[in-house]
Amino acid sequence: MPHRTTSKPNITGLSPTLLTHLHPLVLLTSYFLQFPSLVASPPSTLISSLFPLTAIQITYAVLCLDSTAHSASSTEMKSKPGGLRPKKADSASSGRVADHILPISISLLLTATLFTFLTTLLLFLFGAPFTTHHSHTVLAATHISLLIAFPLIYVHRLDSQKWSEISSFTVPLDEVFAASVGAMIGAWCGAVPIPLDWDEPWQKWPCTILTGAYLGYAVGKFMGMYVVGGKKLVF
Repeated sequence: MPHRTTSKPNITGLSPTLLTHLHPLVLLTSYFLQFPSLVASPPSTLISSLFPLTAIQITYAVLCLDSTAHSASSTEMKSKPGGLRPKKADSASSGRVADHILPISISLLLTATLFTFLTTLLLFLFGAPFTTHHSHTVLAATHISLLIAFPLIYVHRLDSQKWSEISSFTVPLDEVFAASVGAMIGAWCGAVPIPLDWDEPWQKWPCTILTGAYLGYAVGKFMGMYVVGGKKLVF
């Protein structure tokens, strides 16, 4: 079991360890409460569910993650392979919401533009309808980007060395990176039911893709915290 870092209570007075465990449960609950509407009307539901997803991810980042973690020494990072990114104890203002505005803004901007574009391209390459359902695909890519990219950008900012390791899958797994890998694997596995001749309404694009991404994100996060924290992917 990887070492879990404890830190002082944040602005809510609650332990980041508790909040980070609640985070995937809140994500999955929010998603599955909207799943019937997603099946009935994918585009409108994907749009309306962007706000709660964004709010959940921002709350998780502000209360549980450290946007300056990429500047920590390699020794310190190795000693905390699978746990939370510790907030700096010597910063009197580290818990203020105002201190998170810039990193949150940068993370949202890059997620909504660059990473949504890249995810859309990947969805097309992996079989998304090319001549139809464009709104479905772009909105699904936005959801997946908020799951996969937003926490990574918030933690690592524009650290070129770290992003080189992330893009080559050589960065050690922690709860943030493992959750992103889990979401990618889950989205890929979610494509399996689409061509099956079951004639179920939930098989429509992109319901199964998103379901796999959300489930994979939750599984990957817990794997990063308790099972594979500090290890690297082996191909």
